[in-house]
Amino acid sequence: MRRGLNGVLLLVLAAGCRQAPASPHPLDPLTASEIRDAQSVLDARGLLADGMRVMLLDLHEPPKADVLAGRATRREAFAVLYDATHNATREVVIDVGARTLRSSRVVAGVEPSFDGEDAATTETLVRASEPWHAALARRGI
Repeated sequence: MRRGLNGVLLLVLAAGCRQAPASPHPLDPLTASEIRDAQSVLDARGLLADGMRVMLLDLHEPPKADVLAGRATRREAFAVLYDATHNATREVVIDVGARTLRSSRVVAGVEPSFDGEDAATTETLVRASEPWHAALARRGI
């Protein structure tokens, strides 16, 4: 069963990433190592508990002024986590260099974008629906 970017899929994603250059540009995508570090922080904080799905894991961009000025910036990851059981969406920022959680907040009244797991659930429910089968039969399908 696919579970967002958790577990094995997260490691597969990390395996396909580039290796970190000696000094990455602040806007370079997360490296495989940074993805693994982000996962470690999420695991250590209990944020990948059973039922939690990682809907997004990406670079948390530093302030534009710092990038333009060439100032050193933290490498941070931004994650969107979704707990379907409790219909709760959480946004998390992780300092991947320091391996620390910078922020974590539940975003009330928000659901993340539709993913493959949602699509599979929807398809299963629709295909099991008697009205759907009746509508297909009426159309000769």
